[in-house]
Amino acid sequence: MSSNARHVSGDCKPTAVKCDPNYPIEIGDLLFLEPSNNLARPADAMLNQGSLALNQGAFHDVFLGVALQKNGLQPNETVPLNSLINHSPANVIECATAGRFLFPCAATAWNPGNLVGPVNNTGNTALQNQFVGSVASTALSIGRAAPAADEIGVSLTQVIVQIESTIMGGGTQNAVAGSSSGAV
Repeated sequence: MSSNARHVSGDCKPTAVKCDPNYPIEIGDLLFLEPSNNLARPADAMLNQGSLALNQGAFHDVFLGVALQKNGLQPNETVPLNSLINHSPANVIECATAGRFLFPCAATAWNPGNLVGPVNNTGNTALQNQFVGSVASTALSIGRAAPAADEIGVSLTQVIVQIESTIMGGGTQNAVAGSSSGAV
């Protein structure tokens, strides 16, 4: 998928990350931190775990954030030499570790706080870099839905997601039961 500026609002807490030069990154890609080399990669570069839930869980555990800059060229992509963006240092980009981002999704009626996670491609062979869906638990999520007031409960093909990096911020957590006074 091509670069898409997806940031809608909120402090995106940009963080400089070193990218794996073997995996091109587009603006708006969901990123994870590869544990073997501590380099950022797009979601579709994660090894297939065998099922959607296993892929989502593995991604959640190493979720870094959303790419704010492009790194590298996609296969068969060419650009004029005078328009190349050279990052300094090489293969380092800014990554949003929080904030609200607009992502495409399958038609879903979203409510505030619904859990959101990455989804597999049509062949179920890899996660998609810029497409999300509803997930069943925080262990599979990258954030929570934050639809606009007039979009609550309405079937949408895009959703605003309040992301939270697992690597930088602890990721999406379960809601704590109890009263407003703190007594459980």
